[in-house]
Amino acid sequence: MKRTANHALVTVALLVGVRAFVIPHAAHAALTPAQKCTVAKQKAAGKKAAGKITCHTKVKLAAAADPACLQKAEDKFDKAFVKAEKPGACQVIGDAASVEGQVDTFVSALVQALNPGQALQARATTTPAQKCAIAKAKAASKKATAKLTCQIKNLSLPSAQLLNLCFSTAEDKFDTAFTNAEKPGACAATGDAAAIESLVDVFVSGIVAGPPTPTPTFGPTPTPKPCTSGFVDNGNGTITDCSTKLMWEKKDGSGGARDVSNTYQWAGTCTISGTLCQEDAQAEALCNAQTGGAVGCAQCGPGQGVCDLDTSIWSWLAFDVEGIADHNDWRIPTLAELQTILASPCPGGGLPCVPLEFRSPCTPGCSAIGATPCSCTVPGLYWSATTNLAGNPSFAWVVAFGSGGAGTDNKTLGDYVRAVRGGS
Repeated sequence: MKRTANHALVTVALLVGVRAFVIPHAAHAALTPAQKCTVAKQKAAGKKAAGKITCHTKVKLAAAADPACLQKAEDKFDKAFVKAEKPGACQVIGDAASVEGQVDTFVSALVQALNPGQALQARATTTPAQKCAIAKAKAASKKATAKLTCQIKNLSLPSAQLLNLCFSTAEDKFDTAFTNAEKPGACAATGDAAAIESLVDVFVSGIVAGPPTPTPTFGPTPTPKPCTSGFVDNGNGTITDCSTKLMWEKKDGSGGARDVSNTYQWAGTCTISGTLCQEDAQAEALCNAQTGGAVGCAQCGPGQGVCDLDTSIWSWLAFDVEGIADHNDWRIPTLAELQTILASPCPGGGLPCVPLEFRSPCTPGCSAIGATPCSCTVPGLYWSATTNLAGNPSFAWVVAFGSGGAGTDNKTLGDYVRAVRGGS
């Protein structure tokens, strides 16, 4: 996300000059790295469940499945989880035990529900009741895998209608398999489709939901400070403008998602058509909602290729900003909002043109919250959500916190960004 080469700035209004920054490009699929991690973990859970169910059907649903078979499923799951977490982009790390527990609970409940009684006896041949139970177990396994696949597909092409259709297909196949299993009339139990379906659905829902997101802890809740004029540091990683009532995200030097040196594109370009684009549905939705569908908000369409984009300000907003100070209504500021935190006059001496609360103290490794919090601003260009409709809609407005000016920049270039919420 750091700039590494030069690109020119299109000058409008007060902003003049050439910037020595560029954001690296890398073509990739619609899914973000965090979503790819989620997909890999969901696939691993589905494969482990299917593998363990197979171990039990091999011994006719006996409680004592082959330990070597079960261990093989465990080993594959562990390797898949390690591989998924290796890039470091997962939203949650170290949840393998939680997911394994869900898989094992599901498999154990399924085997117990379908065990036909004779399964524990040593038999050379499989009884009709066992054949029925095995068929039902396989149907449940296939339904779980199919429903997880539906959820995975829905990440890249979210649509309630398509998701419901995918679910319906999985359920129809399950119903057909259950009917065929019970047709010979030798099942130890009949009419248990709803109960087995419930086990599957609870398992799939749990895997998709994932572990509960831990509530951020910022230490003792700061004593509210009076806000009558100027800017107030709230002590929770935010700054409030007492006149506009806008709450601003604080930047720091932690090296994380809120690091002051991170830069992002407003939009990328489709590799075939060159059309401006967003990398995923969440970024598209946020961009559309805030700009009314500006140029660069849509994903690449059929025949346009994939979106050549590192990380857009909209993806950053979706994945790295939500939950700051326990608020979920953060957004990209408009040009007018961004200009309200310009200092007048600028302090000079190479310092950013912002009030003291946005630039002191700032040291490498410092954090926006904690015992010794910092507040950072780079004297560079910061994106607004305001697109340049009157001129070239492929450009959006920026504020230069080095000079105090405003201008526009090509949406595909890399600039800084700061989130905001609230207002008068």
